[in-house]
Amino acid sequence: MWVAVFQQGVRIALALSLPLWLTGCVATTEPLITSQEPVVQHTVKVQVYRAADDAISHYDDAQIQQTLGEVEQTLRTRGMAVSFEIQPSIEIDESFEDLYSQDILHLSGRFRVDPDKKLRIIITNKIWSCGNNSYETTVILGCTPVGSPVVVVQGMVDGSSSNYGTTDVILWLHEMGHSVQLGHADSWKRVMTPAPQPDSTQLERYEVRQYGSLGEQLRAQVVHAAVAAPKPMSADVPPAEVNVVAHVRQAGLHGLDLTPLKSMTDAQLLPLTSLLNTSESLSAQANALAALGQLGGDLSLNAVVAYLTQGPPQTQREVKEAGLIALAKNENPEVLARATRFVIQATSPAFWCSVAVLGGDQKACARLARLAIGALAQSQQPQARAYLKTLAESSIGHRPQAMPSQPTGNLGVKPVEPIREPVDVQWSLESRRVAQKFLRKTALHP
Repeated sequence: MWVAVFQQGVRIALALSLPLWLTGCVATTEPLITSQEPVVQHTVKVQVYRAADDAISHYDDAQIQQTLGEVEQTLRTRGMAVSFEIQPSIEIDESFEDLYSQDILHLSGRFRVDPDKKLRIIITNKIWSCGNNSYETTVILGCTPVGSPVVVVQGMVDGSSSNYGTTDVILWLHEMGHSVQLGHADSWKRVMTPAPQPDSTQLERYEVRQYGSLGEQLRAQVVHAAVAAPKPMSADVPPAEVNVVAHVRQAGLHGLDLTPLKSMTDAQLLPLTSLLNTSESLSAQANALAALGQLGGDLSLNAVVAYLTQGPPQTQREVKEAGLIALAKNENPEVLARATRFVIQATSPAFWCSVAVLGGDQKACARLARLAIGALAQSQQPQARAYLKTLAESSIGHRPQAMPSQPTGNLGVKPVEPIREPVDVQWSLESRRVAQKFLRKTALHP
């Protein structure tokens, strides 16, 4: 996954006060490059932690062993024979769910006081923020303090074929690179590009040597040029001169600059709907939803809602998540209240699924409902905060709303009679817990 975001000088008031730089990575080749240098042997103890979210429960011992085995093979062909000694039992806890920048810094600081040299891999269900970044970061798949032995990655939801177009092997290898002081590279062909794809496989020889420090507590510093985001467009560029489709399409998931789009009318944003089709990359679709949902008016919001409610919940689920977050952050005073209402209704699995839906689709429904609760926590609307408090205090959960078959003028939401669907009964206590957690987190990290 990955946008480069660096937070220099952040100090953690734990046992050590070392500056930690956060590098977030967002998902967006050349053949394999093999080093000609002699193979270097390096053994690394690995402790794995996982969020207590059923959507990523498939990350068991076998899956982790397989992924790390492929990372070993990738490094071995380049001259670094890393051997991962995985410690018994994965530590599973709610504290590894839905991480913000300060959560990650806290975890890194917590493990820095442990004298045992281990590489610690935290598999979370969602990374909500990573450092300070003025760009709209559509997706963050990794966030690792540079030089820290703590690697944080977002896991693939069960049933997904990829993680926003990339693989766990490339994602984990990339984040391990940050752990050994590697910054972002300026070529998409390299492992350390801000937005790796499955074929972003190149590593320079000096980068390979750095992997020999895995598990070490290194002083945080950037040893290679990092690409934080595309160069921002001047804020005084007249809206009529901005090619909105080209601007959004080329941004990638490493950061979308909304500045030149904020003065645009709804009609000027509507060409972005041409990007909402499967022939476009996931990043282009996600960025189009981000701009339409956060800045748009009636027509833009109707287009976003139509995209979110089309097809089975599994279809383009990753992109739908970006659309939900954008609606929760809508800045258009004419429609922001209705956009917030849509996200509120989307916090019910029954909004996304009928009672007959089973298996992977049902998990996708729960994932989208959970994501909607998190999206509301990013909203500045009093209506969103009030709903989260109601949900957190409720003993029976919120009332379900079924997803309409066709969008309507009211953002595609057609209320139906409340029905106690089994999927919502099961979700009741979980939604309360999730709402309580986000209220707590946003109070600590506004």
